[in-house]
Amino acid sequence: MIDDLLAQFIAESRELLVEAQADLLALERAPDDTARIHRLFRSIHTVKGSSCLFDIPPVTRVLHAGEDLFQAVRERGLALTPEMVDAALSALDLAARWIDALERNGALPAAAAGLAADAATRLRGYFDAPAETAAKAGAVAAPAAASAPAALADGFDAATLTRLSQHAGALHLIIYRPAESCFFRGEDPLYLALQTPGLAALSCAWASACAPLQAFDPYHCNLVFHLVSEAPLPELQAHLRYVAQDSIVSLLPPGSFSAATARHLPEPVHDLLRFSADMLRQPAPAAEQPGRLASARQVSANALRSAGLGDAASALAEAAAAEALADAIDAVLTAAAPAALAGRDCAAPQPEAAPAEAAPPEAAPPEAAPPEAIGVRKILRVDQEKFDLLMNLVGELIVAKNSLPYLARRADEHYGARALGREINDQYGVIDRIVQELQGAVMAVRMMPVGQVFQRFPRLVRDLARKLGKQVDLVITGEATEADKNVIESLFDPLLHMVRNSLDHGIEPPAEREAGGKPRTATLTLAARQDGDQAVVEIIDDGRGIDPEVIKRKAYERGLIDEARLNSITDQEAAMLIFAAGFSTAERVSDVSGRGVGMDVVRAAVEKAGGAISLSSAVHLGTTLRLSLPLSMAVTRVMTVRLGERLFGIPMDAVLETVKLPRDKITRIKSAEAFVLREAIVPLCHLSSLLALPEDDAPADEVAVLVVRVAGQLVGLGISAFGEVMEVILKPLDGALSRITGYCGTCLLGDGRVLLVLDLKGLIT
Repeated sequence: MIDDLLAQFIAESRELLVEAQADLLALERAPDDTARIHRLFRSIHTVKGSSCLFDIPPVTRVLHAGEDLFQAVRERGLALTPEMVDAALSALDLAARWIDALERNGALPAAAAGLAADAATRLRGYFDAPAETAAKAGAVAAPAAASAPAALADGFDAATLTRLSQHAGALHLIIYRPAESCFFRGEDPLYLALQTPGLAALSCAWASACAPLQAFDPYHCNLVFHLVSEAPLPELQAHLRYVAQDSIVSLLPPGSFSAATARHLPEPVHDLLRFSADMLRQPAPAAEQPGRLASARQVSANALRSAGLGDAASALAEAAAAEALADAIDAVLTAAAPAALAGRDCAAPQPEAAPAEAAPPEAAPPEAAPPEAIGVRKILRVDQEKFDLLMNLVGELIVAKNSLPYLARRADEHYGARALGREINDQYGVIDRIVQELQGAVMAVRMMPVGQVFQRFPRLVRDLARKLGKQVDLVITGEATEADKNVIESLFDPLLHMVRNSLDHGIEPPAEREAGGKPRTATLTLAARQDGDQAVVEIIDDGRGIDPEVIKRKAYERGLIDEARLNSITDQEAAMLIFAAGFSTAERVSDVSGRGVGMDVVRAAVEKAGGAISLSSAVHLGTTLRLSLPLSMAVTRVMTVRLGERLFGIPMDAVLETVKLPRDKITRIKSAEAFVLREAIVPLCHLSSLLALPEDDAPADEVAVLVVRVAGQLVGLGISAFGEVMEVILKPLDGALSRITGYCGTCLLGDGRVLLVLDLKGLIT
């Protein structure tokens, strides 16, 4: 069981990695999109920073390499190439798989460290990383020995340097500059510095000049830490592994402290030496010159010795004249510039006072900007099981609500309490309104945008198009169209098969398109919209289209249709044969298509979700595949119908209208019956025949006919009487009953009876 902090990291990281992938694919098409590159960098930077809170260095390492790559794109003008995008996408996939493994197992795979090293090396191979970036990538690096005295002099006073110089063992210098946004990813720089193993010295200073008081941001880290440690290098590497990108460690070579001391000149000493040199150059009577020279030499030498510069103090003794001593002091001042200590001590930092008319501060880089406090939507993350439980309770409430009209009829018909029946019906109206609002609110929570499925396709289309040697632009519209989460989750597999088919079969290679007068780059469109109580999703390509003659011939060769059907089938019916099991137009089997097990899976999945699929195509112009899916799978609207004394349910999405048909209007055609409805011939099927149940003993002069749409065709369904329309929670048949065709499932009525809901497609086709 993972803790709450890790669960939040996993959820947020998944979202950010998906966003990063989408931005990267968009950036490949529009390299000048500055907003995209900033957002991409921020997404990777955020996940990388958050990963430091957990023991998952491979994730941190891979994302840090990606961060450096996109920083080079953003700041150094590095041009993205398809190969770079491939490497970056692979790295994001790797991080996403490790996040999944972390959720499943609580740890990364054993091979993660090696894979991370390979991925980071591949990413860094696409740009010339500066030495400091390369150092950060490896967590610890040794800066040039010549820079150690300067770093020591900048970080520590003379007394500390003198104390450290007396240390017998090896020492390491650590320069740790936390990221400006480190507080927002849970880092505590001071605590980390104080916990350094073998800590021998610590100083903290401003990393850069402080902002004016009005612009001072306490959440913007502007510190640099200098640390000296006597711990061995591996121990320091382990301690700094989560801030490797912000720290540099080096072994201090012999002579570092004496050289640092020579560079270290506190401001009081500097001022005293400057005053002595200026005084020596002032005109004075000859009688006073020896006294002034001796006094200046003594004061300057004492000051230098107090600063630990004994060698420099001894050098002043060689100056025999005032001008020579002044020159010697100038030489010391030049060689040992004063350390800018004022304002650098962070024991009690004070921001500089703002000038009267201070220029506005420069805007912080996007990744360091503090979170906006206005207009932020609050998102509450709740376990999906809790919503499912809530939906089940709403379903039970609907069943209980439907019992009230039954109780009202019993009060009236069996007990003669008509007034009580009216009161129950009145209360039923109130409860019905509340239940509908509650159901709508719960359904709204379960609704998800289609874009959550669509966002997985830019990567798929890009990779598959490159594999097939085709040029394809993916256009996505209607991402905000919403449907129930179960509908959305059932949508990906059908879309996957159809998109792969469009890319492999529908869209031509660039040369073929150019020869046919088309642009070399094809357009594939994923579009969604809401149409009544249906969510409509379309897959549109401008490829070669479907040739019905080719489809007929292939279907005949594969034994899917006989010769008689071959001669009578229409072009539209032929096009729909692509959904038949075992059908394929591919000449050879590949890892993309050719096995004849794709489009039949699409039709089965769509129909299982209560939807329908249609197709329209024109040769050389393109193909449109259209999915119509219910907005919700949790609550089903059904119409009850009577067959004698029996009651059945018909899903309302199949019902078009109800008619009372005189028997003399029914025409027999061979062994079948039909009737004319608004100049269209509609076949008539009797529900009693479909269910093998006895018909009414005394047939009436007219037949109640329910006009339904089954597999795209109008069909009249003869019944005894129409019932009411209600909302029910449909339960599928379980166990051995699940193999029975013709039934969608069952639901519970208000009077306690079980209603069988029919699957008309299974009964009629």
